[in-house]
Amino acid sequence: MIRSRNLQTNNPHISIETYYRFLIEDVFPAYDKVLYLDSDLIVLDDVAKLFAIDLSDNLLAATRDIDYAGNLNMPDGERLEYSNAVLGLERPFNYFQAGVLLLNLAEMRKLHSLDEWLDLATNSQFIYDDQDILNSECQGRVVYLDQSWNVMTNCDGRIEGVFSFAPAEMFDIFKTAYANPKIIHYAGYEKPWNCVTCDKAEDYWKYARSTPFYE
Repeated sequence: MIRSRNLQTNNPHISIETYYRFLIEDVFPAYDKVLYLDSDLIVLDDVAKLFAIDLSDNLLAATRDIDYAGNLNMPDGERLEYSNAVLGLERPFNYFQAGVLLLNLAEMRKLHSLDEWLDLATNSQFIYDDQDILNSECQGRVVYLDQSWNVMTNCDGRIEGVFSFAPAEMFDIFKTAYANPKIIHYAGYEKPWNCVTCDKAEDYWKYARSTPFYE
């Protein structure tokens, strides 16, 4: 179904498989609630705590995206204009990061069928592909998680170069979460398995060494 559409991504480190998030509501028809986790994560706390969160009739739960918030405050104003003109976001600083998602599949199925989600994905204007679509379509029906549940690493110095441009309160919340993460997210092109000097690589290799695949 994905291959039958003219889908693409706008980031070289993001593959077409990013749209698999949209398949979940059909792949698991017997489930009305699913916890989705990206593959480039280190989980340091019990994710059952996440699954236990009451979503009510909200579509999903996620953390606010500190990277996006930083870009919103850049002097050129391009990301803010994009948020308004393309995504139609009423509150751009509520933009969430899609690497950790608690999905209310029952409500998401009501909002859009799989075909409808994939039709939205054919729009090549989106910068962050499915993440942008989810933010645009789900706005106003999101439960915001504590930032510690999705702590993005300092890829290419972006904590000072991007994150620090976010509103002061958001950046302070991120710094607290960064010091005590429940989930570490190697979002970006620097991954510990291909960049051993990347931020928080030691956390990845600590657990990799305990697997039978390490040697």
